[in-house]
Amino acid sequence: MKRFFKILLLLLFVLELKAQEDIVALKKVVAITKNDSVRLEAYWQLAKSYRPVNQSIARKYIDTVQKSVAEYEKTQKRLLNYHLLFKANSLTTLANIEIDNDNLDESIKINLQCAKIYEQLKDQRLLAVSLSNVGAVFVISGKLQDAVIYLKRSVNISQGILLQYPDNRSMQISVAESFINLGAVYSKIAAAAVDSAIKKNTGVDNVKMKISTIDSCIHYYNMSLQLYEKNKDEDGIAFCYNGLTTGHRLRKDFKTALEYANKALEIFRRHKNEREMSQNYVNFSDLYFDARNFAKALLYADSVEQICIRNNLYENLLYTYETKMLAYEQLNDLKNQLRYFKKFINLKDSLNRANNTVEIEELKTQYETEKKEEEIVKLHKDNKIQELQLEKDAETKSRLRIIIISVVLVLLLLGTLTGFLIKTIAERKKAYLKLQEKNIEIQSQSEKLSEQAKLISRYQSQMNPHFIFNALNSIQGFVINDQKEKTIQQLQIFSTLMRETLNNSEKENISLDKEINYLNSYLTFEQEKFANKINFKLNIPEDAEELLIPPMMIQPFIENAIKHAGLQNIKDAEIGIEINIEDDLLKIRVSDNGKGINLKDDALVKNSHALNIIRSRLNILFAAAKMEMKEEYFKITSIPEIQSGTEIKFYLPLIYKY
Repeated sequence: MKRFFKILLLLLFVLELKAQEDIVALKKVVAITKNDSVRLEAYWQLAKSYRPVNQSIARKYIDTVQKSVAEYEKTQKRLLNYHLLFKANSLTTLANIEIDNDNLDESIKINLQCAKIYEQLKDQRLLAVSLSNVGAVFVISGKLQDAVIYLKRSVNISQGILLQYPDNRSMQISVAESFINLGAVYSKIAAAAVDSAIKKNTGVDNVKMKISTIDSCIHYYNMSLQLYEKNKDEDGIAFCYNGLTTGHRLRKDFKTALEYANKALEIFRRHKNEREMSQNYVNFSDLYFDARNFAKALLYADSVEQICIRNNLYENLLYTYETKMLAYEQLNDLKNQLRYFKKFINLKDSLNRANNTVEIEELKTQYETEKKEEEIVKLHKDNKIQELQLEKDAETKSRLRIIIISVVLVLLLLGTLTGFLIKTIAERKKAYLKLQEKNIEIQSQSEKLSEQAKLISRYQSQMNPHFIFNALNSIQGFVINDQKEKTIQQLQIFSTLMRETLNNSEKENISLDKEINYLNSYLTFEQEKFANKINFKLNIPEDAEELLIPPMMIQPFIENAIKHAGLQNIKDAEIGIEINIEDDLLKIRVSDNGKGINLKDDALVKNSHALNIIRSRLNILFAAAKMEMKEEYFKITSIPEIQSGTEIKFYLPLIYKY
């Protein structure tokens, strides 16, 4: 279902009004045309072309369209229809760029602005597309009820157009896609209602709402199916069968759901489409899982795993590992549950690393594209200078033909021109050398920043396996002692910690309040080792949610205190965290009232893996912030310098969300 949504959203956001033109050809059009309408369309098409390649350049062309339209309105006190059309079209491209950058609220705002313009133009088709775009963005942001409102408005408009043009195949397919979108949204709402009912144990009202939502889901998939069958579109028919499988599964009508799943599988087998077959087997696995036939659910999950490994379909493979983990949990097969949990974690880490590689390659592509664009602009300026020079030479020759000047004056003029040209060439050569030096300097700085980013990612990733290893050892103790309830409780907390650890590991910084919540969960997890409760004292700034901090910076010190401070032997054991702002730096102090450590034991301090990683991360963070990492920015104090326990004090560059 997740991959199905991605395909649908891709179709929604691509506004194909005309065939895509070559970038070079479009720039030639901009350079030679004097027609305002043609030029605005060329700028818009350039923005669309640059969107997947270089979004900063795409934004410049969108801005050019908006400024041209605003300038015309300012001078003429009115706008023509083509001004409004290309203003809205370029804003649609901008809305898609905002989606690419997860600025969903801004995308919705821009799409609504487009809808108003298309409504002003009385263009019902484009109005339906804009409203559908708004609905799709609401789906991405999880606001499903709002998505339903806008998707229904889009469908109503599209159906009105279809009544005017009943034999228009492209319009029928467009309406069918809108019905699929509505069916998919209702299925997500119904699934959320089921989860809520299970968690909260709600009553009849919630059940009625769920049934009504499922009925709507099945209704819109059937409406879409009728249009696809009328147009003999087998791919669309298969998608509808998958949707109806989901709807009837939510209704607990497993027999009907299986019938639709088999129909979809038949089409995908006929087309030899293993990618869609894997998704179909996922549906079978979900059906048998919901029916609590975990053996068959695992059997189909095995088929999904084989196809995914053969075709590198890692998203479905990740989902299948999670399904297997949950199925083995229901079967009380702890060994296989843990095995697929590890597979799930390893695959997710691999996908995250692959995404980071793709992002680096995209940055390289963007840099090269901008560089080429600058070269083109420079070449264009040089051509203009040459044209002006040629015009000047022609004018000089014309005057020389009319006015008879003595040979001495002609030679003097030629000498002057020669000196001027020599001087100009020398100046250009000097400027070119300076430009080369600047480019080398920029490239060097870019390589340094890239290396720093890699080091931060490497050190941060080293902390996660360290934490997982210790946590699994803790759970292993409960398993060995056959403490089932404790094991389940600890696994649940560990699952929460793992989810947060994995989410945070992808981020350079997280909010301070989020880090504190994570530490509270971690301490709850570790408390089970001790008979006496450890008091956790916090003193943090009021604006903690506005402050940012690199993840896993504080946890290693809490872990060391629990493991090495001997707190289990102390009646009123205590761990304290004090955070405040000092001299434009974030000061963090972690303390305990344990037995302390011998700071004179160099081997103990120098060989600490966690301390070495923290020191390295601090050096990199201060270097990236272009600040000096002073010795007093990281300090460990213990007995006898203080009365009891150990105190770690360190500083971080101060970073706010805004």
